Amino acid sequence: MIRRVVISVLLFVFASSAAAQDSKYLCTVYIPGGFLKGRDFLEMSSQTKEAYSMGFLNGLLVSPALRGDQDTTNALNECIKDMRSDQIAAIIEKHIRANPAEWHNGVHMLSLAAFEDTCPSMKAAISKACKNRP
Repeated sequence: MIRRVVISVLLFVFASSAAAQDSKYLCTVYIPGGFLKGRDFLEMSSQTKEAYSMGFLNGLLVSPALRGDQDTTNALNECIKDMRSDQIAAIIEKHIRANPAEWHNGVHMLSLAAFEDTCPSMKAAISKACKNRP
């Protein structure tokens, strides 16, 4: 069960299960709905967006402790290593604003999709992890 949840996080599936079934996501797995929607992120203050963004990425980076894919985590870490919290929040916000049809989906899934677009090496690692899933 924990493995399924962690893989979900690493597979841009950190939103509703309906969003996870969309063809743009690489693997189909069950993802809990989360706490916030994309529209909620847009209504946050800059400081709150930055805090959310740092917490989101910290959660992804600790995922190997829960049996998440280490290659995906390493690729994400390499991509974001020189970024500041305001840049990370801006990446997430840009993705959400560019996809108003998804504002009702979980911000956790939308955030993951934003980093799929931003970090090609992470997307490749996720694709590989999906193919190797039991």
